[in-house]
This record gives sequence, C-alpha cells and structure tokens, in this order.
Amino acid sequence: MTGRRFNFDLAFKVLVIAGLSLSLSTPVVRGLGYSGPDFWVRLVVTLVALGFYLLLQHYPLTAFLFPLALAPLYRLYHLNPRLFLAKLMALFSLKQPADSLFWPLVTIGLITLAVYLVVLRARRPLPLLFAAGFSTTALLWYRFVDVAYPAAITFSAFWLMLLSYNRGALIWPEAAGSDESASENCSLPAMRKTWLTYTVSILTLTLFFTLVLPKNFAPAPWPGLQSWAAEHFTILQSLRPAEEAAIRGDGGEFRLLVFGRPEEKELGVPMYLDSTVLLEVRGKGGTYLKGSVLDFYDGHSWFDTAGYQELISLPRPPEQLIADLAESELTIRHLRLRTSTLFTGLYPQLISLPPGAILINENGSLKLDKSVPLHYEYRIVSYNLLYRPAVEAGLGIESPPVAERYLQLPANLPPRVINLARELTAEQPNSYAKIKTLEGYLRRHFKYTIEIPATPESRDFVDHFLFDLQEGYCTYFATALAVMGRAAGVPTRYLSGFVTPAIPAANGAYYVAGTDAHAWMEAYLPGLGWLPFEATPGYTTDSFLPLRSRNTYKQYFSGVGQADDRALIGWGPRVSDPDQDWSANASGDSLDNLQLINRLILAAALFTLVLLAALVVLLLFRLRQVKQYLKKLDDLSSRGQAVGYYNLTLSFLEQLALGKYPGETPQEYSLRIARAVHLWDLNFQDISAGVSLALYSRQTLPVDLASQARLFFHIIFDRYLATAGRLTAFVEILIRGRYFSETIPLSG
Repeated sequence: MTGRRFNFDLAFKVLVIAGLSLSLSTPVVRGLGYSGPDFWVRLVVTLVALGFYLLLQHYPLTAFLFPLALAPLYRLYHLNPRLFLAKLMALFSLKQPADSLFWPLVTIGLITLAVYLVVLRARRPLPLLFAAGFSTTALLWYRFVDVAYPAAITFSAFWLMLLSYNRGALIWPEAAGSDESASENCSLPAMRKTWLTYTVSILTLTLFFTLVLPKNFAPAPWPGLQSWAAEHFTILQSLRPAEEAAIRGDGGEFRLLVFGRPEEKELGVPMYLDSTVLLEVRGKGGTYLKGSVLDFYDGHSWFDTAGYQELISLPRPPEQLIADLAESELTIRHLRLRTSTLFTGLYPQLISLPPGAILINENGSLKLDKSVPLHYEYRIVSYNLLYRPAVEAGLGIESPPVAERYLQLPANLPPRVINLARELTAEQPNSYAKIKTLEGYLRRHFKYTIEIPATPESRDFVDHFLFDLQEGYCTYFATALAVMGRAAGVPTRYLSGFVTPAIPAANGAYYVAGTDAHAWMEAYLPGLGWLPFEATPGYTTDSFLPLRSRNTYKQYFSGVGQADDRALIGWGPRVSDPDQDWSANASGDSLDNLQLINRLILAAALFTLVLLAALVVLLLFRLRQVKQYLKKLDDLSSRGQAVGYYNLTLSFLEQLALGKYPGETPQEYSLRIARAVHLWDLNFQDISAGVSLALYSRQTLPVDLASQARLFFHIIFDRYLATAGRLTAFVEILIRGRYFSETIPLSG
C-alpha cells in the first residue's frame, strides 16, 4: 500500500492562481471606487475562495449543501426578516460605502473563480490570461488607479512563471525518463525544484528593481498621443477623471486637513484651495453644515476625545431656546467626499437612515459605522438659530454642568493669551457677553487672508496668531475664539464643516466645493446650551439675526408628515411613525415577549447551523473514508484484492438476507448464493473457491479472480441499493459509517 503522492502540478497552479487573482482584484476593486480591504484580508479571502472551489471540484456534494447552510444566516445576523430583506436589497440597489466589504469580497471571489477556471480548465490559458491582465491593468492605469502599476508588474511575474512551467512540463518527464543513468539530481522532482528556485529568484529580483524605480510620471506621458486620442476617441475623457473630479477623503471622520497633504496638520499651514465639488445640497443656502466637533487643543491641533456609541435618540435643545429656532430641511448627497461624518445643522431633529449604523458622541458629532456611500442621498431636518436668543431670560435658568474638557488649555499656553482674554472680558456680566466681546475683538482687529506662512513648531498656534500674524483664515479665528473663551471661563469646542453657497445652481441645488469648507466654534451658555459663534470676518454672526423672538412654541415634530417612507431617527427612541406612543408602558410585556421569541429563533438557528455544519463535515469525512478504503483495495496485490472484495461482499449479502447459516459449510453457502444470485458470467462458487486458495494455499490463482470478485461486489452492492433503498444506504454508509470502515479486515 502506497501513500498519496504530492501533486506538484496542482500545488504550483494553485499558487499561480492566488497570485494572478490578487494582482487583478486589487486594481479592479480600487477602480470600482472602493478603498478595499488590506492586503492580508484580500489574501485570506482569495485563499478561502480558492479552497472552496477546490472543495467543490473534489466533493461536488458540497455545492448542494452550501446553499442550505446560508438559509438560517438571516436569523443569525438579522432577527427582523423585513430588515434583513431591506438590507439585502440595499446591497444591490444602493451604492455601498467606499470602505464597505461586501462588493470587494464578491469581486475578489469572482475574479478568483475566473482565474481558477482559466488556469485549470482552459486548453490555452496563457493567451486568455494575457488578454485579461493587459486590458484590465491598462484601462485602470489610464484612469490613474494608483495600484494598477504594481499590479501589472506582479501579474506579469506570475504569468511568466506559468508560461515557463507549462513549457518545462512538456520536456521534464521525457528528460528524466530517457536518462537511464540519471542520478537523484536528474529526477523529475529535482528538475522541478531547480527550475522553481532559479525562476523565482530571477523574477523576484526583476520585480524588486522594477518597483523601486522612480514612477512619478503619468501612465501615458505623451501629450501628442493624448491629444490625438482625446480628439478621435472622446469616450476616453470620461474614463479618465479630471483632477478636479478626484475623490477627497479616506472614509474616516471629516477634517479640514482632507484638502491638504496627508502629512500636514489642520492648524498653522498655508491654506489649500480645492475647488472640487464635494456635496450636492438641496434646501436653504448659506446654511452651516456641522461636521466634526473637537474638544482638545494641544497648542498645534484639535482632537476629539469623546467616545462614540450607537445612536438611540437625538439630543433635544433646551426648552428656553425652542422659540428662537427655525426648522430647516436639507437633502445631502456626497458626490466626491469620502467620509463617515454626517453633516447636520445646529440641533438635528430627524435623520433618514442611511445604510449602516449611526453613531453619536458626547460632542454631538454624528457618523456612520462606515463611510457614507458616494451618491447616496440622506435627509437631515435640523433646528438652526432664527432669532437672537433671549439671553437674559435663559442665563438665569440653572442647567447641568458640562465636562471639564471643554475648559482644557495646554499647560504651556503662553500667559499673555490668558491675560488678554481675561482683560477683554473683565467687565462682562455673563458668558454670552464674554464670547460676543471676544468675537467682536477678533472681527474688528484681525484681517482675513489665505496667504499665510506656516506656524513655527516651537510656537503656540493661538499665541502666534494673536501677537505676531494678526491675520489668517477661518481655522485661526475659530481656534483663537475657542481658546480665549476657555481662558475667560466659558466652555467651548471647535467645529469644522461647510457653509453652503448663497446662490443655487440652475437646477435649484447647492454644490458645495472644497473652497466652502469652514471652521467655527460653539460656546456653552447656562440655560441655553451650545450656541455657534463666528469670529471670521465676512461670515454672518447671530448679531445679524432679528432681536425679538417669536412667542409661538414649536412642535417637536412639525413637518414630519412629509417625510419619505425611509426610517427616521428623531428625538426619543427610533421611530418610523412620529405619532406612535413610545411611553414606558407601550414597551412592556410585548417587547419582552418579542425579544424572547427572537432569542429562541436565534438559538434554534444557531443549533440548526451547527448541526448542518456537522453533517457536512461528517459526509465529507465518510466520502473520503469510502474512497480511501476502495483505493487501498485497488492498491493491494491480486490475491489481496480478491480477498478484500469477497469479505466486503459478504457484509452486503447479510443485508440481503443471504448471510451464512449456523453450521453451514463454505461449500454449501457458496452453492446457495450461486443459486440465489443468477449470473451467466459469474459464479460465486468459483469465486469462493479462488478466495479459499488465496487464503490457505500458495497455489497460482486464476488470472481474473480479483476482477471477478470486484465485479461481483458491485453487482451485490447495486442489488443492496435497490432492495434497502438509497436513503437507507445513505444513512448506513455515510452517517453510521458501516461496511467501509477500517475495522473490516482486508484478509480472511
């Protein structure tokens, strides 16, 4: 009996398939607009997909059992069937976030399948692979997909390895077999090992030197050729995005430094003017879109120290402020801004749910658990200031204290910044008057400019602005007001986002560009909560708002009836019907019973999934056991095969009620079986006599004894399937593991 031999051909081609698939899938995923998983995730997904395809090839039964394993998954991940179906439909009807994994993983799996079929099934795989690799990488390289260049080099390396191997496979067996005096070094495995070492070494060195060469040039640096192509093939211009149409952001939280180089800080650097249109907004022009809210200042940059949690309800504005607020509805579409941040007004009231979970932190920032899908439209209903707040009435109302972090200042903040803030606000009676005094001071005495030198590393940003530069743009004014406000004892925080243009486009939408990015600050006023303040000259402050407020009290959910049919998040619990009673009594026993039912269903689904997985593993193990058993029989000598198939046949004869009677001699038994099983070309008496000679004699056996024993076994096995039924045979052989186990002896 010999062990299974290592299949070098399959192992090598699996390696090549993995390399080619990775080389193709990486630029394709990026070309589809997804940031994609990192290299190790792509490698694992490729290998898992490849392993699954190999499993299907060797065990086709898996193809029928795999869909059954998917059936209970919707209960495992989504307890609500309607929510599951809605999310499933969203995967195919909505453009997914750039950092989502669903379509990238599907793309990797499909590309791996295509390469797998070409390499292992196609008669001439090399031309097909060359055409696929060249067309894909050339197109994506032309579109400035940055990973297309190294992907093309890597794809070429694996393609050349496959080319060299296929040519060598034609001559190695002949060369190894023709040399009668060949030593171990000239054997087929040795030839393969030598070739593999040499080829991989050469290609690795070539790949390394190619990748380290300078590549800071456009993919097709021929102006004449590009002009001719643009004139005769106008479609090429739509394939290659212009620089102003490039995507901005990495999918994380929004920061103004998105518009600068990645290594730059948000504060103290020359302004980067970016005219790229990032958002399409429908609603009212001149609206502040609040993005990131930061609370920690270290002298050079702002940071967010508040942790995120899943949004249950939106924060309600103070009741004293309701009469000074106006409801505004905005519909926002992210055209070229890749970020997880959701842009809102001062106090968000309702949010149409985008695909993904909404998170909120203590600073009031809203974001998705993944980036907002490009070209996905979501609706924000917010309250913004319409009138100057009734400060005198509001400040007299006691309100809960805010966190100490909103008064944080760097330990090395120059004292003259603190002294200036306190000197300017010494005569002011309340927090509002202090902030307005500081705001007015900055607007009157400092100049707005975008041409600004970088702040020295050794200097505090605010100190350098106040006492040296005395000019800057929005981040300078907002940071100075926030820091000076804290120095005067007023809690503040730093905000960045956009201000929508005042004039809409011809279609009524407002197109927000990088040049509309802006920074401002909010101050906490007792009794009034967080209010925005604007120190940058040229931007509107609440001083321009009407002085007297309305006496009408706003309904919290005014205008909700016009909402679309998508789910909404509002003040209080998640709601889809704003008139629904969400009191404590309404969520009592029925909610508990529903949760109990869902948990029971989840437990049943988990149990079913575990059983199904165990069944699949058992079936694969039994199939492998049967194949190994029969292979061992066929690897034996002619004498061993005859005895083995004879003993195996006896087991199935017993299931056909043809077992040996007590006291019955072998000759009598064989005669009875010969009469019961009528076959013209086979005689069980002759087979039994031959097996007796094989067991107890050294005489020469009949030449066809082994083949007759094998054929008789298959006849009896087919009769067993017809008599007992295939379901019984399935349970007995593949579930209980009878007849083909290692315990059955292969000799008498």
